[in-house]
Amino acid sequence: MVEAFKEYKGQAVDMRSYLKKYKSSLLGFVESPPKLSAANLFAILMAILFLYTLFSFLGVYFNSGYLIEFRSFAQIDTVLAFRDGRNPFAEEDPAGASNLYTFLWPLGLAILSRILFLDDISSIIVLARLVSAATMFVAFAAVLRVATAQKKPFVVTVTALFVLLMINLIRIVLGEWSYGAGLNISVVALMYWVSSSKNLRSFSCFLALIFLASMMKFYFVFVSAPIVISFLYEYIRAYGREAHIAIGKLAIVAAAFSVVIAVIHILFPTYFAHAFGVHALIFNQSGGLLIELRGVMGIAPWIYLPLALFVLRGSGGTGKVLERLGLILTFSLVTFYFGRHSGNAVTYTANILGPLAVWALISAPRAATRTTSELVLVLVVVMFAIVPHARFGLISGEKVAQNRETIKAVETVLDSVESRKVYVPAVLSYLGRERDYEYVDSGNREYIALWNSRRETLKERFPFSIAGRLFSWQDKTINDMAYYDQALEFDVVICSLRCRHFLKNAGYVEDRELGRLTAAWSGQEHRVVLLRKP
Repeated sequence: MVEAFKEYKGQAVDMRSYLKKYKSSLLGFVESPPKLSAANLFAILMAILFLYTLFSFLGVYFNSGYLIEFRSFAQIDTVLAFRDGRNPFAEEDPAGASNLYTFLWPLGLAILSRILFLDDISSIIVLARLVSAATMFVAFAAVLRVATAQKKPFVVTVTALFVLLMINLIRIVLGEWSYGAGLNISVVALMYWVSSSKNLRSFSCFLALIFLASMMKFYFVFVSAPIVISFLYEYIRAYGREAHIAIGKLAIVAAAFSVVIAVIHILFPTYFAHAFGVHALIFNQSGGLLIELRGVMGIAPWIYLPLALFVLRGSGGTGKVLERLGLILTFSLVTFYFGRHSGNAVTYTANILGPLAVWALISAPRAATRTTSELVLVLVVVMFAIVPHARFGLISGEKVAQNRETIKAVETVLDSVESRKVYVPAVLSYLGRERDYEYVDSGNREYIALWNSRRETLKERFPFSIAGRLFSWQDKTINDMAYYDQALEFDVVICSLRCRHFLKNAGYVEDRELGRLTAAWSGQEHRVVLLRKP
C-alpha cells in the first residue's frame, strides 16, 4: 500500500508537466515553419480545406434552424429534469426524462446553466452546443501540442487535425448531446498517453480520461483497448518474478474505478440499465452490417488508411504487437458487432476507430515517417475526392431557413390549441415541454418502452451475475410509451418520422403539411404533418 501511494503521489505533477510543455511546443512550431515541398504543398491545400469546412460549419451551428438530429433533444430533457430537482434516472420518473447515454453531461449542463442564470430551453441548447464545440478545440490543441513536440512532419500534423475535424462532423457528434464531448475527451486521452511516461500513474490518468469519455457514451471505453492490452502485458512483465506486486497495484486501480461505478449505480439506479441493456437489445434486433461496411468504404477510407499503416508498418517488441492486436480486435468489434446497428451506419467507425486513426498518425514511430508521409499524400487525394459527396454536418442555408419556417408553422398550430393532449415529434419536443404537455416524446422513450417490455426476459439471462442485479430495478411508470399505445389519447398530432403509427394504428387523418425539416446527422429531409381525428 505504501509503494502504491508513493507511485500515485506524483500523478498531479505528471499532469502539470504535460500542460507546461504545450506553450513551448507551439512556439517551436511557429519558429520553425515547415519547408515547402510536394507533401507540404498538399498539406497547405488541406489546411485551407480544413479552415473552410470548420468555418462553414460554425456559420450554421448556432443557428436556431440548424437541427442536429431527430432525437437529440433527449439529453436536454434530462437537463431540465435535473434543473427541476428531479432525478430522471431514479426508479420512478413519471416524466420519462432519462436518456440512453449519459447522466454526467446533462447534470453538468444543469449546474452550469444555473450558474449562468440561463432558464429558457433555447439558451440551454446554445450552451450545450458551445461546450461541445469547446471540447473539439481542446482536442485540436492536444493533437497540435503532441505533434509539434514530437516533430511530426507538417503533412502528418495537418492530416491528423483534418481527420479529427471529420470525425466530429461526419454523422455529427457535436451539439446538444454528449457524443462530441466523449469523442474529443477520448482523443485528449490518447494524446496524453502518447506524450506520457507510460508508468502506472500516467496509465491511471489515461483510464480516468477514458472513463470520463465513456460517461458521455459508453462505447468510448473501447478506444482504450490497444493501449490497455499492451500496457498490462508490459507492466506485469517488468516485475518478473514479483509480478504479484504489479497485479496488486493494478487491483487497486480497478478497485478505485469499481467504487466510482458503485456510487453511480446508487445515485442513478436506472443509468446502467438504460446505457447498456437497451443498446444490447437494439443491437440484437438489428442487421445493418452491410449498411455499415458500405457506408465505411464509401465515406471513411481516411480512417482505415492510418490504422492499416499502423498495423502493417509497426515495429517493436511483444507489447507493440499486442497494441496492434488490440487495434484489430477493436476494429472487429466495431465492424462486425456494432455495425449490426442499422440505424447508426458509420457512426461507430467514426466515433471509436476515428480517435484511434488520429492516434495512429501521431504515434507512428520516426522510422515510419517517410511511409506515413507517402500515405498521407494518398489520404489527401482521397479526402479531396470524397468531401463534396460526404455528409459532414453541413446543411445549406436554404435548409436552415426552411427549418425555421417549419418550426414557426408548428408553433402557430400549438398556440392555437388549448388541449394539453398534443403530440409533437421528438425533433421539436422542446416545444411540448415548454407548453407542459402531458406526454413529451424526447426521442429515447420508445427504446425505454421496448426495454421495459423485454426486461424480464433479459433478467433471466443473467440470474447470477452483476448484470442481472443492474437489470432488477423496478420501474412502473414507463410501460405505455410506445407511439401506437399513446396515439388514441391525443387530440392533435404533429408528426414527422412516425406518421405511419398514427395513420395506420390509430385512425388519424392528414390535415395538412406544415413544412419540412432537415437534420445534420443524416442530411435527409422529412415532412412535418398535422393530423387530426376524423
